[in-house]
This record gives sequence, C-alpha cells and structure tokens, in this order.
Amino acid sequence: NHSMLNVTPTEYTDWQRLLSYYREEFPAEGQWVFRGHEDAGWNLLTTLERQLAKYGIPVAHAPNYEQQILREFLRKVRNYEPTFTPADTAECLSYIQHYGGPTRLMDWTYSFYVAAFFALAPAAPKSHAAIWCFKTGAWDANAAKPALFGEKALKAIAEDRSMKSPTIHELIFGF
Repeated sequence: NHSMLNVTPTEYTDWQRLLSYYREEFPAEGQWVFRGHEDAGWNLLTTLERQLAKYGIPVAHAPNYEQQILREFLRKVRNYEPTFTPADTAECLSYIQHYGGPTRLMDWTYSFYVAAFFALAPAAPKSHAAIWCFKTGAWDANAAKPALFGEKALKAIAEDRSMKSPTIHELIFGF
C-alpha cells in the first residue's frame, strides 16, 4: 500500500508519456531498482508474507516458518539435485523462490523495461498496474524494507490498458 510508505503515485494512461517521464527522471542507470505489479492495489509483500496473511498468521512468526521451509527444502532437494551444496541461507532461499516457494525475498530489477513488462503484460484491460522504484542508495542495509530517507519514490500507474500498448520488444529494448 503506497500510503504506508508515504508515496504519492504518479498516474499515466499513455505509454509514451510514462516512457518520457522515466527517461527524464531516471537518467542514470543502476541507481534505481524497479518492480512491476499487474495490480496497483497490491502491497509490497514477499511471497512468505502473502502466504502468512492468507492463513491469518502474524508476520512475527515468519522466522519460524522460514526455518521449517528451509529444513524441508534441504531434506528434499537432494532427491532432485544430489550434488546441491548451498553456500548459505540466501542461496537456499533463492532456489526456493525460483521454484515458486514462499520466501522473504522480493524480486527487483535495474531495468525499468523489465518491471514495465511484469506490470503491463498480464494486466487486465481497464485495470491499474504499478511500477515501484527506489533509489538504491536509499536502502537501509539493516532493514528488510526500503528506507526512503526523503528520496523520491515513484508508483506509476497505467490506468487504461486499451491505450496503444507497446510490444514486448519495445518494453525490453525501448524502441
């Protein structure tokens, strides 16, 4: 929910205007990370947080459930990948997430176009999609969530999917 982060969304109904805004406001690559949501109403939650909420389990119990998930994963992964020897918990969580399991990880990309693809491609006509972005220097290394420290954050919403939609090539290559 953008109100939790004190972010006012900037809304767009035209791809070219959104693209122009992106090019003007985010000229330096690698300084921002992006995440696309096909539904602007979705909060920035990890898959583990979403699963806990689905079953009414307080997020404070997440570490216990994560430990259970990790134990079960390590017990069963050898059946499918006999030589798998993870270097650390992060590698295990990455593997679990890759195969659709719930984790505390959240996918972000340095590419506006990749985020736009995930926001716009699956979205239903007349729905609101969102592209979240955070300045990479605004992340607090000790926090699980981004700390904005007064930096600008954007939630760009494409309001009307009946607009002239870009093709996948335009999203990926920007032409």
